[in-house]
Amino acid sequence: MFMPAFYEWPTESGIVARLLGGYGELEFELALSMGHSISDKRKGWRDFFAARGEKARIKLASSEAGEWMCLTGIGDQFAQALDGIRACKDIRNSLSHCHWASLKHDQPSDGLFYVNLEESAAASAGPIVYQWRHASLPWLQDCEAYYRYTSDCLWHVQGRMAAQRGQPAPLAFIMPLRRKPPAMYVLAPPESVALLPKEF
Repeated sequence: MFMPAFYEWPTESGIVARLLGGYGELEFELALSMGHSISDKRKGWRDFFAARGEKARIKLASSEAGEWMCLTGIGDQFAQALDGIRACKDIRNSLSHCHWASLKHDQPSDGLFYVNLEESAAASAGPIVYQWRHASLPWLQDCEAYYRYTSDCLWHVQGRMAAQRGQPAPLAFIMPLRRKPPAMYVLAPPESVALLPKEF
């Protein structure tokens, strides 16, 4: 069986999958916002995805669309959307290169846990120490809600810019109040760490 830990925690793993896959949807929405701002959706989309890497794409969108967003009167909303997608990028990346484990014995130590392999491998010598994090349901739900918030920000600025350009606008989205990003991770509790592998 591939990824047995995910089978044991289907609700949590479903959210993890949406966080990993959903970041591409946020990039899609940011690319559309950039395209509307330069009055050429196809060029904006092509230029955006020609840039390699998430940071480069966000920087390009900020550079290409930022001035137009300010001139349209939605510079602050666009900056808020960019802050959101940067935080979502960090969440996605923290879950991307991981080893997953499950504890499920009807005990308080139960849960879905993961190790960020890039961080664990950063030490140049000696054992690779596992730094276990807890993919708890409340934390994952907070992350998913933040993705939804960021998406609403992006759809709002996209719609405002499309309307200003005289282009067909998507359904109107009210700009949400600024929301604090979730914690980057939740450490596994000591009683769980005691039952998980310590090092490689």
